[in-house]
Amino acid sequence: RYYAGKEFKIITENNTAENMYIQSAELNGKPLNKVWFYHETLTAGGTLRLLLGPEPNKEWGTRPEDAPPLGSDATQ
Repeated sequence: RYYAGKEFKIITENNTAENMYIQSAELNGKPLNKVWFYHETLTAGGTLRLLLGPEPNKEWGTRPEDAPPLGSDATQ
């Protein structure tokens, strides 16, 4: 009711007490390798799909370019 966008769903696969680590992610059907996304993406609506597993995927979201932007880039 606060934003003009549609519903934003978060769907998990393999969600158990043992599978607490993100293995991979998709945002609106496309691979998401970053550990973040812009607020505008959330408020526009869509689907975030998380595949979970028992061990951390040390390759997912760990590259420098996967980190959130700093400074003035953070508002774009």
